[in-house]
Amino acid sequence: MKLNKKKNSIILILLLLLALSFLTWVLYHITGVNTGCITKAFTGLPCPGCGMTRAWLSVFHLDFQSAFFYHPLFLLPVLIVLLLFLETVCHIKMPGWFYIISLALLLCVYIIRMSLYFPNTEPMAFDQNAYLPRFIWRIKLLL
Repeated sequence: MKLNKKKNSIILILLLLLALSFLTWVLYHITGVNTGCITKAFTGLPCPGCGMTRAWLSVFHLDFQSAFFYHPLFLLPVLIVLLLFLETVCHIKMPGWFYIISLALLLCVYIIRMSLYFPNTEPMAFDQNAYLPRFIWRIKLLL
């Protein structure tokens, strides 16, 4: 019974990820904003994870200096996915404080990166073509 429950949980997570990916694809095509970050596509502001994709592309090119510049915590998602896998499959329970510290670290790095690089340095640049800034601009034109 427990195995079926785990299997159903994994299938549900995969279906949710697939649905989120599809929704993101649809929203990108509706807004016309071509970015990998749904937060940046709508608000124009980078999210705490902005730069992760570029960081991993740099890692694949063995350019670790660029990877660290694009996002210094690029290894964190891999670590968390690995730990979640161990919790689900191997029943190794991670303490809750680990995830809280990971989130706090991500937010601290985000604040530091925003203060150093926002609004003109990629990946922390402001996107004026995002949905919300364009919407506000159009509202201003009407007033």
